[in-house]
Amino acid sequence: ILTPYIDNDRLIIFKPAETRGPVAAAGVSDPSAFADALKADSWSKIKVNGETAYAPEGAREFSPCLFIEGKTVFLVATRSDMRNLRLSLKSADSDNYLTKVPKPLLPAESELTFFASLPDNDNELICIKAQTDPSNNSISFRAIITESGSDKSGEPIEMSFLKPLESDSIPGLSELPGGYSLRGVFGIPSGINWKARADIADGALDTRSLGLLQSLLPYMSRLDGPLAVGIGPFDFSNMTADRLEAQTIYVCATFQPGKAAEVVNEINGNLREKGLDPRPGANGIYAFNLNGTSYRYVSRGNEFLFAQNREINDKWDSDIEIDPKTTGSLTLMLPPLRSIIPDAPSNNSISASLKMTSKEINLTITCTSGSPLVALPTYFESISTALRNFDLSNEDYFDTY
Repeated sequence: ILTPYIDNDRLIIFKPAETRGPVAAAGVSDPSAFADALKADSWSKIKVNGETAYAPEGAREFSPCLFIEGKTVFLVATRSDMRNLRLSLKSADSDNYLTKVPKPLLPAESELTFFASLPDNDNELICIKAQTDPSNNSISFRAIITESGSDKSGEPIEMSFLKPLESDSIPGLSELPGGYSLRGVFGIPSGINWKARADIADGALDTRSLGLLQSLLPYMSRLDGPLAVGIGPFDFSNMTADRLEAQTIYVCATFQPGKAAEVVNEINGNLREKGLDPRPGANGIYAFNLNGTSYRYVSRGNEFLFAQNREINDKWDSDIEIDPKTTGSLTLMLPPLRSIIPDAPSNNSISASLKMTSKEINLTITCTSGSPLVALPTYFESISTALRNFDLSNEDYFDTY
């Protein structure tokens, strides 16, 4: 009901430092008619700090609301963000992205572009451009880091957080899963400040994921070379699980000389402190089971191999292709939806391919039908719905008996 009044060519989403959440701004062709349409769509007129705003009926203080200014409508995450947004807009009069974004990178008509400042670095800018291809049911993203400033060229600058893979003969590559799975290879340089990167990720991770990351930091600081990771094959049980222990995982990590064996000794010590007694088999591979999950690990030269819910040395038909000039490569393939949920509303299958070089990152997401922007959330919502229904049916069963 609101769509006819929105100017899709003037749509911006941004996150000011002053607001709690992101802000969406769009042009409106007829502000008065748009306000009437809001009321017809059950939005109520409210007062926030003396200003007129609109919120869904029954909304509370921390619910989203929007306000109209001239021919622009602003949507904020909470009512308190209206005041914060005002502060941001005032500061933007003298310091805004038009002064930071190189002119060649400014969005063209109907082009979707994202910009982000680097933490503690006003001289560089992240730029991500998106392009859709309806004929191929795909959307592509290209990300670069460039110099900040409207007078700059907009050309990418070197990204040093990964190093070239240098060879298509990567240790562990043949053991990555094929088919419907996630598999990737990255060139990890030594000397990365992993703690600083973990601090950046702090706000985006839940408590458990953050705890896992913190526990891995001592080992990650000794990485130096290719890192191969595989998760899968995927099925209903592991795609709907909220426990990492339900996944089938394989890792082959290259460490600094002498550090892989050191890591194995440290893991053994940690496990013995917890009352476990890891012992190597005839093949030198340590193996133990815990709460129904199997674990395998071993060091071979500078490589550390880890497997969860599978064996080390299992050969898979992985179809990941490695370009020695790249610094990283990632492939994701999700199975047709009805192979997981027979009565799903669609049978979409989704794939994603990520390629990284020293100057750019390219990501392409493709689905068998429709737009990936619609297919992705629909895919996972269908799985979540099926899981909720499954849980409810189990509750009914136990209530009956």
